[in-house]
Amino acid sequence: SAFSGDDTLRTVALAAGWTGLITTAANRVGETTALGKVSSSEASVLLATEPLWAALFASLWIGDEFGPQDIVGGGLIVTACLLSSVKAETLRDIFGIEEPEEEVEEVLLDPAFAAAAVLMADTVDPSTLSSKDSDSDSFQ
Repeated sequence: SAFSGDDTLRTVALAAGWTGLITTAANRVGETTALGKVSSSEASVLLATEPLWAALFASLWIGDEFGPQDIVGGGLIVTACLLSSVKAETLRDIFGIEEPEEEVEEVLLDPAFAAAAVLMADTVDPSTLSSKDSDSDSFQ
């Protein structure tokens, strides 16, 4: 076998296989399956935490240390995730924000559309229009 004499080559091949099959392919299959079972807003919150988890695992496994910017960034991610899970009415109550009144906008017709509608109204005889005949698939 090509790998029998060189332990370094065998280790590199196993690492590449592990990376390709387990940490990439299996991860994508699992992630896609799991995210398909939650709403899009929940999925976006979960995906937003990915850098936080990467930093946490780097700290635990390889001893990477958090700096002040890392801590502030992680706090902002957690805060954003928590705020996105709270109903808008609750946030308005907490921060004393009044609910905005709905603005009713006046619908203005495009002049060309309005002219075409007037012309069609003059040329179409309402008595020639009828509903679909129940006995056949054609219109009368």
